[in-house]
Amino acid sequence: MNRPTFLVIGEALVDVLRQDTLTTRYPGGSPTNVAVGLARLGHPTTELCYLGDDEDGALLRTHLREAGVHEHPAALTASASSVAEVRLDAAGDATYDFSVAWDVPSTIDWTGIDAVHAGSIALVLEPGATHVLELLDSRPKGIRVTIDPNVRQSFLPATDPASHLEPFFALADLVKLSDEDAAVIYPGAAPETVLARLLELGPTIAAITLGASGALLATRRATVAVPAHSSGVVDTVGAGDSFMAALVSAVAESGAWDPDAARLREFGRWAASAAGITVSRAGADLPTRAELESASA
Repeated sequence: MNRPTFLVIGEALVDVLRQDTLTTRYPGGSPTNVAVGLARLGHPTTELCYLGDDEDGALLRTHLREAGVHEHPAALTASASSVAEVRLDAAGDATYDFSVAWDVPSTIDWTGIDAVHAGSIALVLEPGATHVLELLDSRPKGIRVTIDPNVRQSFLPATDPASHLEPFFALADLVKLSDEDAAVIYPGAAPETVLARLLELGPTIAAITLGASGALLATRRATVAVPAHSSGVVDTVGAGDSFMAALVSAVAESGAWDPDAARLREFGRWAASAAGITVSRAGADLPTRAELESASA
């Protein structure tokens, strides 16, 4: 089966997990997790990221290569690779302290790309954020765009974060938020109100993940709810990225960028199943297609 080719634009960073006297370094970054997830689902995938020529950069490049993700030839080299200090609470939920730099070119060769995904710190940290917006705005006609802001609040402007992120949403065909993202971008708004606002901006599909309560997905024709899938939570690292990778994979493969309710629910259940696999094991360990097909059977 020929599967759509993806370009992922966004940060690759190393998660530094400290537990008692043990320190472990894991490759990560929300867009990188999505890139790995897409590659594991069988999509030819390239990432436009910003890595240092250092040990952390070598760790990240090995991680991408082993997953089958290619580094874009136009990628710039950072003075040092980005890192995030990770803390897990008793429920396995993660919080982060970041040391991140971000930049990409404002023009690239789009040959062979069917869809582009961008998200997280790459949408807000300059100088790269402006270049990402320019890239998306100047992409050739027919290349689909998916966005997951995966908000890191410390990088957002203190007031009116929506005004910064909505230009990205307006260029997208599909936008996914978490309930935590929505609370920061649209404080006090109900999930249905947030979905309506996203669709008003231009995307044909909008989704909000709700943790253990599942997810809501909407088009201008329908809104559907899907339950969470999990046989037990080890930690939640990478859950939203797993949901996103599986969702955009399913939509792109079907070509149904304006699906009816039945198809939208099918997409949501597939994505929720992927997230359920990820939370059942440690770290951002996104499923392969074989694992996801087995879990969804």
